[in-house]
Amino acid sequence: MFHFVLAVLLGAAQPMDLPVSDAARSVVMLHAPQNASNPQAGTGFLVQLPGALFLVTAEHVARGIGANAQVTFGAAGDVAQTVSLADLAGSAPPAWVFHGQADVAVIALHGRTNLLSNLASRGLQPAHLVSSLEAPARDRPLTVFGFPLGLGGLTLGPDHRISPLSRESRAASGLLTLQRADTHTPANFYLLADPSVGGYSGAPVFMLSAPYFTGQSIGFGPPVGFCMGLVHGTVSDGTGGKLAAIVPVAYITETIQEAFRH
Repeated sequence: MFHFVLAVLLGAAQPMDLPVSDAARSVVMLHAPQNASNPQAGTGFLVQLPGALFLVTAEHVARGIGANAQVTFGAAGDVAQTVSLADLAGSAPPAWVFHGQADVAVIALHGRTNLLSNLASRGLQPAHLVSSLEAPARDRPLTVFGFPLGLGGLTLGPDHRISPLSRESRAASGLLTLQRADTHTPANFYLLADPSVGGYSGAPVFMLSAPYFTGQSIGFGPPVGFCMGLVHGTVSDGTGGKLAAIVPVAYITETIQEAFRH
């Protein structure tokens, strides 16, 4: 029954606006404890379904940050607050659900109520997720929000405000089958025209409502916004050429469905 309801929510939800500020607020930083000998960090984002809140990131981020992972997000006034993932998930070690083929990890959050009430209002809604397996149109700008090199999350100013960094790019391909950088197994991706940066792994990629150039004209998309995937990493070679590999959002919705059943 839950599976059917979630499939309806993800597959038939009506499009809705997603302002830039709301897209940025859905993002959190995932990292090992800052006193760890080899700290790992990446980006995650929140998805709110009726009665259920989920944290989404890349599988290689979830595995890399370990069982003692911490989450840093903006509390009141966007002042950085850091809590253990175990406190948010209500389990130790955290019970991640992995896609299996794609580099996606999802965990249900049902730990400390006072924390979850703050985070739930930041989550993406079902209508922000595309359920079909596709690459975005190449003429539409895409925006990534995350914490490259820990900037905006681990590296804080005197006011301790958290601020995810955004960067804009465009799709450079349709769907391609490439080897995952972490498992060296084949998976479907699409590429961005620009490289990623360490720390952006797991970051959401959005198509937001904005004017854009199409040929010699300016296009105006409908006033809606969508998550189009998450950052896997960078494809590069010895010539210095680099492109970001993006996991299509359909694999995120599939993993959320699996986590919902759990």
